[in-house]
Amino acid sequence: MGENLKVLIFGHEKTAYTNYLIDALTGAGVKVLSPYWPFPWHFWGKGLVWHLHWPSFYYKLRPSALFNIISLLAWIYFVFIILPSVALSKIPLVYTMHNLYPHERHLRFMDKIARRRVLSLAHTVVLNCQRARTIFQKEFPFYKGSIQIIPHGSLQRPSEKPVSQREARQRLGLPQDAYVYLHVGKLRLYKGIEELVSVFRLVAGAKDLLLIVGEPANPGYAGRLKYLVQDSPQVRLFLGFTPDDQLSLYLCSCNCLVLPYRQVMTSGAALLALAWSKPAVVPSAGCLPEQLGAVGVYYGDEGLPSLGDAMRAVKQIDRAKVAKAARMKLAQVSWENLVPKLQKVYACSLSRLP
Repeated sequence: MGENLKVLIFGHEKTAYTNYLIDALTGAGVKVLSPYWPFPWHFWGKGLVWHLHWPSFYYKLRPSALFNIISLLAWIYFVFIILPSVALSKIPLVYTMHNLYPHERHLRFMDKIARRRVLSLAHTVVLNCQRARTIFQKEFPFYKGSIQIIPHGSLQRPSEKPVSQREARQRLGLPQDAYVYLHVGKLRLYKGIEELVSVFRLVAGAKDLLLIVGEPANPGYAGRLKYLVQDSPQVRLFLGFTPDDQLSLYLCSCNCLVLPYRQVMTSGAALLALAWSKPAVVPSAGCLPEQLGAVGVYYGDEGLPSLGDAMRAVKQIDRAKVAKAARMKLAQVSWENLVPKLQKVYACSLSRLP
């Protein structure tokens, strides 16, 4: 089915997720075209599909006067040149909506206009769970195209082999008898790191550690985090880009993940809990309950514990049950299972062309 398909995934949307997606599609025989930046001529071709993921990547920069001007110019180019080029060429647009809007709220009017314009052209919207469908339809009731539910793919390569917890802690200089909570991923305001540190200070035992690992969104936020933890010896920051082998060490060393997002639709970082068979303390929001199942320890909704109570409860979780549930969920989100579904979406979108 993939031999005659050509899929555009622009390099400007490069993330770990799109890297895995491109590798999986290519391995299945789909020809992936990945120029860095879109120009109108990229959208002309037989059997061509544009798979879009994050519209804001094409226009949204850091919130400052200069960057806002550049963002506005890029937004005009995206909305008034690129999207009309897609409409004129009549190639199908498949849009995976990872979140309703970007988490950073500056220039929100641009996001709302761009989202609606994208949805007016999209042949198919791909969402990662059933709850996302309900949220999407409430926010965008005008959309009448196809909606397909395809889970977020795993962010682990089959060749990755974990080391033992003991060895990982030796290499990272962590005590062997500690209970280690891990927060990992791009460090951004919406991920609730400040609340996590505050709650950890209240619930931590004498041998508990909290590792915060990832690249801050900007230097200002890095300074804010350093100030936040300066009087907390049980909280350790590892700031900066984390290569895969180093990330694996942190994941092998920890007892659980804690991802206290203030807002979330889906999370690639949460799927790391499946890949490393670690329980994850997460809010009962968005797709997380469907993504993690019994691997998650949930908080936030009525009838569920608080974040602090969930961080205490995760210590008592049955690790054998977590490992079994993680294997089952991980099989469901393997790229081998997901790529045929995406190929079907691409083929159906092409078949509906006038």
